[in-house]
Amino acid sequence: MFLIGFIRVSIFTGAILIFCFVSVSCGKKNKGNSKKEDSKIASSKKKNDLELEPELKERKFFQEDALGQPKKYEEPREAPDSDRESPEPKKQKSIASYLGSSPGCKTGNCKNGNGIYVYESGEVYSGNFKNDKRHGSGMIQYRDGDRYVGNFLNDKKVGVGKYQFSNGAVFNGRFMEDGESAEGFLTVGKKRKECSIIRNKLNCHG
Repeated sequence: MFLIGFIRVSIFTGAILIFCFVSVSCGKKNKGNSKKEDSKIASSKKKNDLELEPELKERKFFQEDALGQPKKYEEPREAPDSDRESPEPKKQKSIASYLGSSPGCKTGNCKNGNGIYVYESGEVYSGNFKNDKRHGSGMIQYRDGDRYVGNFLNDKKVGVGKYQFSNGAVFNGRFMEDGESAEGFLTVGKKRKECSIIRNKLNCHG
């Protein structure tokens, strides 16, 4: 009898131990499942929030994406200097705009350098000066519309130059040291003639 009682007690004790072991293992599984379910709920909640407020994706202060990962933002790059609008360069006044102005140096260095000078006769000179005289390359605009572009020496037209008349005719040639004579060609439209200038008077041949 004693043996039978001992066997019953052992079986009862073993059953209790097995039941406790199963309960503990199930509890651990339930805890793990509950954590996974909580993360799924949190993730779905974030997704739902994004669906309700899609504009949050574009906001810089929104630091996480839909999966809870930190977002990376790049600062906008400045446009290169080549794409920026540069100020328009100032337009230079034409030499003809000085016609009718009071005599004197209008701009630059009219003694030794480059400048624009209006003479008492009304003509305007733009070019190089040396010792208060026209010297080097320059251009004269006359009041009647004529224009001369060429070389100067000691205030006189000397060397290669082009004289353009107000009617469109153009004389190209070489001016002598007296500044009043030249040899060259006169072009009027499509016609070209050999001409000379003597004491500021034009003479053509043929």
